[in-house]
Amino acid sequence: MVERHQVRFIDKEMAMIRELADTDDFLLACVRVVDCNEDLTPWVAPGIFGNSDFSGRGPQTLDYLLKEMIPMILHERDLALAGVIEPYSDFSSLFPPAAADSNSENHAGSTSVSTEGFRAGSPDGFRLGSPSDSQPDYADHTASGVRFFLGGYSIGALFALWTAYQTDVFSGIAAASPSLWYPDFIEYMEDHQILTDAVYLSIGTKEESIRNRVMSRVGDGIRAADEILSREGILKTFEWNQGKHFQDQEKRTAMGFAWLLKNRFAWTLLD
Repeated sequence: MVERHQVRFIDKEMAMIRELADTDDFLLACVRVVDCNEDLTPWVAPGIFGNSDFSGRGPQTLDYLLKEMIPMILHERDLALAGVIEPYSDFSSLFPPAAADSNSENHAGSTSVSTEGFRAGSPDGFRLGSPSDSQPDYADHTASGVRFFLGGYSIGALFALWTAYQTDVFSGIAAASPSLWYPDFIEYMEDHQILTDAVYLSIGTKEESIRNRVMSRVGDGIRAADEILSREGILKTFEWNQGKHFQDQEKRTAMGFAWLLKNRFAWTLLD
């Protein structure tokens, strides 16, 4: 999921994923989110920096993703591979022309869905409209040779990690600089079993130096998350990136997806 202002980074992120993973065998699908703080948070929590509370609409967003968007992505993939429709790589159509969002410079994060298992030379994305009445039923999220990876940055990364405790649809999670200061999230990880096969974690070296008392907990949070995931026996890695939080967002997210794609040989062993 991406907000309006994040669309301009997608082409650069696509190029980085290709270069880092050394493959074209994937499709990156982006789905619009109006406000990450509202739509991607797992439960209601007090706001920070004097902002309104986090709305905790993550469950509704996940329901939409599973029931509406993934079936649509699979359907349009089938049509494109069959030559019925033309794929495209213009992500600007995700958003109609409009004035810039008022919170465009103070964003909380983004989330994208990556699917591994597409033939070499697959397009960057598809034009995502409304599912037609004749659309096949893909509610079970199955498609031959396809794996779904969910990833994101900041609040988007938190959402991606949280979904791994709700559903086994996603084979891998790319959590770049996740907001693991979020209230009660580490406790939630302690008390629940993860349902994905692999997790990529990363954080900036200066992220925990922030003056905000709540957000400065992110360092302790990601160390705790790394320890919890180590006990789960899944494929996992944890990387430190140079710099603060609002830095190299597209590169850090691309590194997460690339790691999942580079380790795709392990899926056969996991199966």
